[in-house]
Amino acid sequence: MQGVAACTVIAPTCMESDAMATACLVYGVEKSLAKFGGRYPMRFTLMPTNSLDRVWPLRQTITFGNER
Repeated sequence: MQGVAACTVIAPTCMESDAMATACLVYGVEKSLAKFGGRYPMRFTLMPTNSLDRVWPLRQTITFGNER
């Protein structure tokens, strides 16, 4: 299991961003990608603890309401 050294989340509200970032830190990389990968309108980056020399690319889940 990979831990998360850093996580950045962009979501519709600050509260959602904070909650999702906290959850990603708790769940770890694989569980975060599986749980949030397509269910919530957010974008996120995860930096696994075992690869601090690189950052995972920005992942986009379902789009925000006004985006096309």
